[in-house]
Amino acid sequence: MTHAHIDFETRSAVDLRKTGVYPYSEDPSTSIWCAAYAADDGPVLLWTPDSDEGDLKYLLKHCETATGHNSNFERAIHRGVLAPRFGIPELPIEKWRCTMAQALAMSLPGSLDNAAAALGIDMQKDPKAYASMIRMSKPRKTLPDGSHTWWDEPERLDQLYAYCKADVVQERELGKRLLPLRPAELKLWHLDQAINDRGVHVDTKLCHAAKKIVKATQEKLDKKMCEMTDWEVRSCSAVGQLTAFCRAHGVDTDSVAKDQIDILLARDDLPDEVRAALELRKLGSRASVAKIDALLIGMSNDGRAKGLLQFHAASTGRWGGRRYQPQNLIRPQEGVDIDEMIDDVMTGDVDLIEMLYGDPLTAVANCLRGMVCAG
Repeated sequence: MTHAHIDFETRSAVDLRKTGVYPYSEDPSTSIWCAAYAADDGPVLLWTPDSDEGDLKYLLKHCETATGHNSNFERAIHRGVLAPRFGIPELPIEKWRCTMAQALAMSLPGSLDNAAAALGIDMQKDPKAYASMIRMSKPRKTLPDGSHTWWDEPERLDQLYAYCKADVVQERELGKRLLPLRPAELKLWHLDQAINDRGVHVDTKLCHAAKKIVKATQEKLDKKMCEMTDWEVRSCSAVGQLTAFCRAHGVDTDSVAKDQIDILLARDDLPDEVRAALELRKLGSRASVAKIDALLIGMSNDGRAKGLLQFHAASTGRWGGRRYQPQNLIRPQEGVDIDEMIDDVMTGDVDLIEMLYGDPLTAVANCLRGMVCAG
């Protein structure tokens, strides 16, 4: 039985961390620098768009299984770039394996380097090569016509190729020390991949109407912050100015980050103006409304947000949410007719929402579950 190991190095104008791999792999600017691959314990070979040290197409066509570390990325790049542009057919989900999923199932770190280190695999990678890889994954320059130039000097490419090959060596060694997923767990991971591939349908009209309300509300809160602090703090997000304002009024603090606000507000010695400013900051920095952008930015061309679940994110085996965090949505307030509230939010009229429901940001947060729907 032939087993393939594969790792891609890519470049794109899209920020992978914000969008997730699905929109990233669909974007026209995304391309493959190289793929390092190996069959079983054979030599690690290199494929580039212009050359191939072996026969990647043959290997992927005839292998029984294929492994990547976080192979959801490899699958998406294969589907979105390698198959349509270079004619290398996709592998069915059932053929894929993932050393990251295996590591997480053993309560090991998810990253390749950290999982390898935890199992005593001593492979010192060149930090300069890593830094160069990160740089090469983004455009060197965006030209006035919207096209991009890239970091494609021969010495950089050679360094990237060596780095990619080293990843395959490390992933292969890691795989030898990890327990394979039990058949039931492997079947569950394949189901997880199918669920992430399918995603959820996004109600874009509701999202954009809600964003309009959020923007208008934040502008009102920023205006109140300016007036309340005599323009010492220009917006609810100006944490440096707000920190300085607190200190100037006798409150010794190094941070007004969201996780510190409640600690500060619990104090009984806060001056009234500081308390009011901190409460405005708390209102204006709700994580729940940021989910709207995460949902829209992570939406694929088919109108669905994908890759929102992480298999075995906790040592108990529980799934974790990513970006939109579908497992961590605010519970709607009791007694509120959510269908009616969604219809009202759909108008985008902040004054109407404020009149009907009080705080517009709370109303928007109540509607977050309605921004994904069947379809």
